[in-house]
Amino acid sequence: MNKRIRIQSIAPALLAAAIAPQAAAADELRDCMACHAPDNRQGEVPVIEGQHAEYLKAQLQRFRDRHRQAFPMDALARGLDDAAIERIADALSQRPWRSADASPPADAVAAGERLIEHFQCTACHGDAMRGGDVIPRVAGQQPGYLARQIHAFVEHGRYHPPTGTGARMYSIDADEAAAIGAALHAMGERPAVD
Repeated sequence: MNKRIRIQSIAPALLAAAIAPQAAAADELRDCMACHAPDNRQGEVPVIEGQHAEYLKAQLQRFRDRHRQAFPMDALARGLDDAAIERIADALSQRPWRSADASPPADAVAAGERLIEHFQCTACHGDAMRGGDVIPRVAGQQPGYLARQIHAFVEHGRYHPPTGTGARMYSIDADEAAAIGAALHAMGERPAVD
């Protein structure tokens, strides 16, 4: 009888412990999605639902540890511990990817496609530009966000390894960055080929 009473008193605590991370993740995701909804064009923040968990973890850690700066993410990530980062990244990665709502001009898309081919971006990001593991999915991403990140590579604000051709991304100008962003966004509209 004593054993039964102990089990009955422990069971609610175990259940609460199992539910607590799920509830925390739901609250954390609600906060994330307040800005990161795919239809949020204000500031063209990146689409993060359906992004690879390992990439999301790496970026949240970089924000937290001040190796990457972007307002307000560097401030928001400052208080996250490894468990919270893991919970958030895993939960976001399990959601369906919804491409950003944007309509870049066809001439920019065509120019960007030529640059993507020139730099052989598919060598790392894959033919469908969906990445994998720590390499981000960029097909269907916000075009303005992508252009800003490419510009950050040029300005040495973010690191990008050499492209498929071995070239560095330091010579890309603002118009080319915008064209690459437009083309990558447009690739999210196409059926998968991988």
